[in-house]
Amino acid sequence: MDLSGRNLNEEIADKERLIYLIEQAAKNTSTVAPNHIYGLGGAGTRMVLESLRQDWFLVNVLVNRRDTLHVHLIDTATGEEANVEQEVNTLKNRIENIRGTCRKETNGVDLCSIEISRYNINETVSINHWDDLIGSDFVEEILSSNLIDVDSWWLNRSHLQSERDSSSLFSVKNGVIKRRALSKALHYKCQLMDPDYGDEFETNYNEDRVAICCSLGGGTGSGLAIEVASEMYQANPAAEINLFTTLPSREERSQSLQNAYAALGELEYLSLDEELNNPFNQTFLFSLEPASHTTGGTDSDDMLEFDATMPYVLSAVYEDNNQPDFAMGNATSYAPFTAVVPQILRYKRDAIKDAERRTTELFKTKQQALNTEFIILNNVEEYLNENHPELATVEIEVEDLQPVVRQYLRDRIITVANLLTFEVLEYKDMNVDDNNDILERIYGDTHDVERDDIEAVVASRSVDEIIQGLKPVYRGQNRDGDEQIDQYHELDDEFVEDLIYHELQRIARLRDVCKQIYAVHESVDTDLYRRTLNQIAIPSIEGKSRIEDLINDVDEIEKDVKRHKNEIGNIEQELQRERNSSSSQIESKLTEYAQDVDGLIAEYRQLNNWDLRDQQNKVKRQLREFVSKLADPNADNLEQTLNDIVSEAKSIDTQKSEELTTLATEWMKRIVDEVEAVPQARIEWKDLEAQINDDGWRSKIFDDGPVDTTTYQENSAGLGTVIDVPPGSTERSIELNDFDAQTKVKYEAGAGDDLFDWIENRKEEIDQELQLRFEGLYSSISEGGGTPDVEVSSLVSVAHSDGITADTEEKLKEALREGSGSRVPELEENQQNLQAKVDRMEERKEERESLLDLYYDNESSVGKLQEQLSEFRDQIREYNIVEGDNGGISASRDGGTYINEVGVDDEKVVSAAISVPSMVELIAKNRTNSSTAVEDELLRELNNIVAKNMTHSKYSGVNSRKLNREGKGSYDQVAAYTAFIGEVFNDRQVFTIPDSELESFQQKVTGNYIPSNAQTNVDRWSSPASHPWEAAVITFYQGMTMLDNIRPAMKYYRGSYMEDADPRGRLVRHSLGLDNGYYTWREQIFPPENDLRPFLGDDSEIRQRLKEAHQIVRYDVEKETAQPNAEGNDVDR
Repeated sequence: MDLSGRNLNEEIADKERLIYLIEQAAKNTSTVAPNHIYGLGGAGTRMVLESLRQDWFLVNVLVNRRDTLHVHLIDTATGEEANVEQEVNTLKNRIENIRGTCRKETNGVDLCSIEISRYNINETVSINHWDDLIGSDFVEEILSSNLIDVDSWWLNRSHLQSERDSSSLFSVKNGVIKRRALSKALHYKCQLMDPDYGDEFETNYNEDRVAICCSLGGGTGSGLAIEVASEMYQANPAAEINLFTTLPSREERSQSLQNAYAALGELEYLSLDEELNNPFNQTFLFSLEPASHTTGGTDSDDMLEFDATMPYVLSAVYEDNNQPDFAMGNATSYAPFTAVVPQILRYKRDAIKDAERRTTELFKTKQQALNTEFIILNNVEEYLNENHPELATVEIEVEDLQPVVRQYLRDRIITVANLLTFEVLEYKDMNVDDNNDILERIYGDTHDVERDDIEAVVASRSVDEIIQGLKPVYRGQNRDGDEQIDQYHELDDEFVEDLIYHELQRIARLRDVCKQIYAVHESVDTDLYRRTLNQIAIPSIEGKSRIEDLINDVDEIEKDVKRHKNEIGNIEQELQRERNSSSSQIESKLTEYAQDVDGLIAEYRQLNNWDLRDQQNKVKRQLREFVSKLADPNADNLEQTLNDIVSEAKSIDTQKSEELTTLATEWMKRIVDEVEAVPQARIEWKDLEAQINDDGWRSKIFDDGPVDTTTYQENSAGLGTVIDVPPGSTERSIELNDFDAQTKVKYEAGAGDDLFDWIENRKEEIDQELQLRFEGLYSSISEGGGTPDVEVSSLVSVAHSDGITADTEEKLKEALREGSGSRVPELEENQQNLQAKVDRMEERKEERESLLDLYYDNESSVGKLQEQLSEFRDQIREYNIVEGDNGGISASRDGGTYINEVGVDDEKVVSAAISVPSMVELIAKNRTNSSTAVEDELLRELNNIVAKNMTHSKYSGVNSRKLNREGKGSYDQVAAYTAFIGEVFNDRQVFTIPDSELESFQQKVTGNYIPSNAQTNVDRWSSPASHPWEAAVITFYQGMTMLDNIRPAMKYYRGSYMEDADPRGRLVRHSLGLDNGYYTWREQIFPPENDLRPFLGDDSEIRQRLKEAHQIVRYDVEKETAQPNAEGNDVDR
């Protein structure tokens, strides 16, 4: 990068601008250039170099392509060789520097290469005599090479020489000087003399995108364009070749106009005759040639503006765009040519850049404030989760919140809605008049405008739903997300997206936190806690009073705690005195009671500790084991367990020991008796089975009667209480049953068992005895008689292992004190109540102190937030006065600077200008002095018109892409409205418009702000902008002006030379945008030169030769007939 003569600030600014361009290019991966760019002639070279000078164009090519961009500069003049060579070398250095920056910023991604080659035909071709170009030797040589036809029109000295070439010797060192035929001759001569010349026109099949740039008014470009394109097309039919060419202005000499007229004729024949191999995919016409090529080095700012359209056209034509109605799409379907109508835009560059900077700073400050708020909110949420985790699931409605909180949330939502309305929906050409409309845009028919408002919708729908509804809007799609709202613009502003998307998330989170804060009120004894939490969560709605109240509340709690603790101390002293006064008698009586019931408690303890149930269950298991092995019976273990139970019963020290021992012994004997009887019964059973199975005995049955079972009956008679055996009263029962299988244990341990029931009944008797004896003790010391309010049995049964425990003794003492009239119980109750009160106070104090800790932790963030919000307000105030003298934005009629001034990023400036009017409106809406109804109407109208112009809504269809009066009228309106609003902002205190003047408003301001001498489109577009914000109303798409049908451009172009018509010929034909073109005869045409005569002459032989040899003309001589034209003249068709 050549930094000579530049200071450090300029270097930094240049690097920052490059980095910005690289970032934007990385987001837009479209290819913005062909594979080959040809600059033919001086004008063509200038067009190509102007494109390569644009940093944004170079960055996009380098970042988004991986192949090589080949640039070919071909000329015939040698006078400017040194300047062009120096410019190309400087450009190559600039490209390498930018390439290095791109590689660094893209982390070494493979970048495109740009190769620039130059070829000057005159450095190869040596011409000293006419024979060198049209002599027999030359003609035969090119004919033998099949390069041309012998009847090629330019093989004629009259087409090659100029009026000054009077002799046979001449030189072409200064170029062809407007001679199209001469450039063709030199082209073919060079092909014969230099084999490498043809390499300039070679393309590979994978490099099929070619752009040829030239001027139709010059000699080199207009002469070589078709020749060069045809050779490339023949070598590579897959090539997509587009011609980018300029038309001479009316100030050019007549020969330039004639060259352009003739070249257009050739191009149109190629385009309209399907039998011809037209090498051009599309032909784009510029209305002016490059400034530096046509003004002799004295470039005007206006002319330089036209030059800047070339790279935008290239980027639009070759951009990989999938949009169905792309601005360049289907251009060849409705015209042989596409005219590129450039616009000149003047604006206050410094004002726009300053507005862009200030707007960015404004959003950044707001974003920082929101981030600080997020930190505060996060701290509050963490505090709630830690101290009140149970509140996360509490269901609270928004309507339950404090009115000030509800209003705050609603204001936040309305702010987002307003921002969305002004910055997105109107930007997208959506006519949004109020906050309800935004909901219709998001929710469509499901939204009831009459019933719902912003708050209601947010309350009934989740924020995620709202965000999903908004995404298609600011992403440039409809609600369903399947169609682009506007194919020309996409909203990609991180600040706007943050304020819409993340702000809604913040509001949702804040809403949930406010619900939790509200629920806190249910868990504390005052709403001060909640109100303070609200203040911390939303510092702007409460002020400092809540924190001061909280601090005072903590101080009051500390005082109350201290006072109550003093009272508790006094009660403790009084309790001690009261206990001392009655303790001796009570202790004496209680000692007697303890001694009296000591035996009962000991007995209770033994009975309670006896695991009789477990032992009885063990007996049951052993009985089952005994029964399962009757073939080899063994009851030793069972008898041991039974003996243990009887021994345990004998060991218990009870007043009814004999009764317990007898019961245990009888219980044991009953089990043992049955156990011993079972084996004998089994023996008898088996004997009976044997008798039944004996055959002899069977025969005897019929003679002597049934078998005798008396013995079995006697042995089994004592069974059935503990063990159950099968019946054996008949031989049939013995035959059908199996003794071992049918013998079962019948005994069940526990309730219903005599021994177990006796133990439980005895424990209950002891409980009753303990209670009766204590009641007797209580009556002996009670002044008024009565019964004690205590169950002694329950106290003793809790722990009976050591008799009366200390805890039980203390409770019994309390009951005795109460009965004796002591104040100890009353004092103890008062003490407990005061202590509970102190505990609650200390808990409340701890809550408030933790809340104060949260406040102090957030204090710095709150202070920072207030500073940022104050800074934001200051910036808005400063923003409002920066452009005007009286606190507003003033209209300016100064010429200003130009959009393509060195160091200005065109796309960035246009992008900034787009957002400025909406931001101005947003700020104006929030000013202290609200606008009148009329001004509101003007603001809405202005935004509607701006949006329509910005989105090309009138030019989005292929069939309606016309520069019509409607479009120009809109531009007039926007310019007038913009200027007027600027004046309104300049002095809002006194400037208003009554309703009566609304109808005449447009006429009034149009005369003031639209130049009266702006008679043509170019004049109008070239005039100084009437207001610095007028940059927002242009119809640029990425800086490129809209493309139009050929008709208006041709009419304008043709009208510029009709006054110079020449009567020597009558044929004038142009396609004025019709699909098939048409032919017109006129009496007067402009002067034909030698290279125009074959196309304009009346010689049927010339026309026939053109038709047969070159296949350029479509009409047939034999079928010519005279037809009247629109003016009544004869027309040959």
